[in-house]
Amino acid sequence: MATDLHLANILLRLPLGMQDMTLEQLHARTGILAKEPVVREDGAPLDPGVPSELIVPVRLGLSSDEISLADSAIMTADFGEAFDPQVTQQFGAHTLLLLAPPESRFAEPGESDEPLSFPGDIWTLACTIWDVFGSGPPFEAFPVTLDEVIVEHVEMLGKLPDRW
Repeated sequence: MATDLHLANILLRLPLGMQDMTLEQLHARTGILAKEPVVREDGAPLDPGVPSELIVPVRLGLSSDEISLADSAIMTADFGEAFDPQVTQQFGAHTLLLLAPPESRFAEPGESDEPLSFPGDIWTLACTIWDVFGSGPPFEAFPVTLDEVIVEHVEMLGKLPDRW
């Protein structure tokens, strides 16, 4: 279970042949990759395991209407929050507030609530599909606060369960 499926975690696979490029061939196609330092907002040192710099994403030069069906294979990324609900009980989702399933905000251990499971993935997948095929994301609270997101959920879907 991931509960973190959103557009930023859906990637196009590299075009055929790019995976076999040498570093020089890649630089000839994309230019030298730009690097940016990773700096915490509070100025504190980086935690262990956090890289000191990142590589700025490159544009491969094609707009979406120029990508053929054969070159449009997608893959999902970023399973850092994934867990097996049969092994681990988790009540909160570590995903974008606008996409987190409602139960991740209200469910508590020891209450009558159940831990997160695959319906949470279905919720984030449904929000992502809505974003792709609709005219934008299903929820667009601003500012993005828990209260504003809940208001949007109630406006769109109706009253929350009484236990919440």
